[in-house]
Amino acid sequence: MAEITWAEALKEAEDSAARDPNLWAQCFAESDGDEGKARALYVKRKMNAADQAPAPAPAKAPAAAPTSGWCPNCSSECKLDASTCQMCGADFMTGGWKPTPYKPTPRPSPEPTETKAKSGGSIWKWILGVPVGGFVLMMVIGSCAGNSPDGQERARSRDAIKFCWSEQSKKSLDGSTARFVAGTCERMESDFKARWGFNP
Repeated sequence: MAEITWAEALKEAEDSAARDPNLWAQCFAESDGDEGKARALYVKRKMNAADQAPAPAPAKAPAAAPTSGWCPNCSSECKLDASTCQMCGADFMTGGWKPTPYKPTPRPSPEPTETKAKSGGSIWKWILGVPVGGFVLMMVIGSCAGNSPDGQERARSRDAIKFCWSEQSKKSLDGSTARFVAGTCERMESDFKARWGFNP
């Protein structure tokens, strides 16, 4: 091995593109410009540097794979190949969880007062929201139905029936005229119910 290293150092000293320019300049200056002496000095310095370099560290054996881990549900220690957590009973085979090789950071639990406030707030949202939402929905449906041609015709028929009954209730009408007008109003109501399916 030493002969190869010396041979490599000599080969490097003879090749101007491969040698270390700083070391070559120092060796060339110390040998008073004699190239042969500079090459010899270069090889000596390279070999001294190689001898003084620390020996390479022995290769480390690969670290053994960890065998214990933590439950992702309750953060208690368990075997990585466990089928269930001994502490909380989490199922690692069919439950979709696996023990982790690192300890999970615990999640902060909410304060009890926060939980009550949140649940109370959501109940009030339902209590107030459902009736308000229903009212808005009815208004939207009513406005859409009232603006349709059928809705407009129903409104005109209702107004005519209302007007009919207001005329019938006038005291200036004699008995037979009032009965005639009442019969007409009743006929208008029955026609409305037959056409639309409900009373005006």
